[in-house]
Amino acid sequence: MGSLTATGYNPSVIRNWLESDKGLLCIDEIDGSDPRALVCIMSIFDTDGQMTFPDGVTLKRDPSKHFLIVTANTTGNG
Repeated sequence: MGSLTATGYNPSVIRNWLESDKGLLCIDEIDGSDPRALVCIMSIFDTDGQMTFPDGVTLKRDPSKHFLIVTANTTGNG
């Protein structure tokens, strides 16, 4: 999500990806992620593809320009 500090907002990789004209984001080993983090990023998987960041800016994923790959290592048990 990035972070708000006394000097301003520090963007995350996801924010930079959504602000770019196009790109590929790979989330590796999502099955090993903290469940709270997964809840936070699930909005980019939703049909509207929107995410609101700590500085109040909402960005929308364009499925024709922003591609997403997610990997996991489970064998059906994760």
